[in-house]
Amino acid sequence: MKNNTGTTPGKMQLPRALELLNALIDHMIELEGGHANRVIPTLLDVGFTAEELTTGFCFPQESVDAETADQREDDNDPAE
Repeated sequence: MKNNTGTTPGKMQLPRALELLNALIDHMIELEGGHANRVIPTLLDVGFTAEELTTGFCFPQESVDAETADQREDDNDPAE
């Protein structure tokens, strides 16, 4: 039996995983009153890259850039 790229017996296929991931992100945005920018920090904290958020999930580049700059400032803040 031939195994297609992106499929492993017993594993979720990539298109389904992306569909569910998009649903989770949409739910997060809905919980924030429709403010997509409010979920960017959480997504970055759990491991998404800025590039993934902008190219893969269509977050505005300016919003992602602003949040990553804020996180860099927080990382360099000696008060913490």
